Amino acid sequence: MTKNKHQGHYCKVCGEYKSNESFTGKGHKNHICKKCAKLSKEDRERMMNGDFEEDADLFEDIELPFDEDDGEYQSSDAVYYDGYLGFVGLDRLSPQPYEAKRYNKLKDAERTLFRGIVQNLIIEFWENKRLIPDGGEVNQIMNTAIKHFKEEVSFTVKNDKDLRRIVQLMVVPTINKQLRRENKKKEEG
Repeated sequence: MTKNKHQGHYCKVCGEYKSNESFTGKGHKNHICKKCAKLSKEDRERMMNGDFEEDADLFEDIELPFDEDDGEYQSSDAVYYDGYLGFVGLDRLSPQPYEAKRYNKLKDAERTLFRGIVQNLIIEFWENKRLIPDGGEVNQIMNTAIKHFKEEVSFTVKNDKDLRRIVQLMVVPTINKQLRRENKKKEEG
């Protein structure tokens, strides 16, 4: 039986496996990709310790894939005027089917958003059960993340083997960061 080898190199800051081209010469040795190397030393430390979730300013410059000012009707009795149909209640319009994109085709901001959702779900699972999720639980986390992602943006991510592999690879680094954060709180407290 052959051992599955990871393609590329692991970045210890963002916790991803990236291609060889994503690292500089020193980045290979230090396990820091070009994108994370651009961050300040303090921000890299915070990401490695898992403190970035509380600091919204770290990801301030990332453009979200949707417009925050794009208002949605909150009321179920909202009305839309169509020239052909006349006044139609928005809740009665048939929803458009969501476009499904592969994870590899997502923009960086969309990937960051999806990874953040998955990390939050993994941490929530860890805090509730104190177990590392296995295959079925990882699938459950992935399906929940897809559902939350679909609510945030106007499309969904395809549930395929590449996405399952990516979510599975995120489990251990996310739990390790959470453990470091917990140990740091114990030392301080």
